[in-house]
Amino acid sequence: GGYSSSTNAGTDWYSAKIVGPVAGDVFSWRQTITLHRVSFGRSPNTSWYQNVQVQFPCSKPTPWVYNKEWNAIGNWWLIQNVNGTYYATTMDWFPNTDFVNNWAPGVFWEHLSNGLLFGSKKKSTPGVAPMVYRKGEQYGLMVTTPARLKVRTTNERSNIVLFTMP
Repeated sequence: GGYSSSTNAGTDWYSAKIVGPVAGDVFSWRQTITLHRVSFGRSPNTSWYQNVQVQFPCSKPTPWVYNKEWNAIGNWWLIQNVNGTYYATTMDWFPNTDFVNNWAPGVFWEHLSNGLLFGSKKKSTPGVAPMVYRKGEQYGLMVTTPARLKVRTTNERSNIVLFTMP
């Protein structure tokens, strides 16, 4: 069992302000990736704060390009509506076409807490304010090819699928 969503986002979600050290032009990239749904299930990781797996199955008509330096074929993003303004940032890399991440909701909390890692300041995490982790709130998820400031391959993105934060 687990939660699954396949509701596509409205146009407002695609005009989000980009926060963090990520591709500021991502919404101008070609939308060649199809994100089919966002699902949550149990992770094989038994750590108390990382016991949920986020799944984001998608397809692309051309092969994914592997970035050896970052061990990745893409990034997955979160988009959040904060008081009527939409914000977006990458959450993590993914290295292959399994399209899963075993860190949720730990990765959500870490990335969306302005560098706070469970109460202690983690200086290496750039702030993504005003995005924050809010259980039960609606967010969007998008998948792209590598999308950091200087780490790129083919500059492709997906549609945005809405989900409820676990």
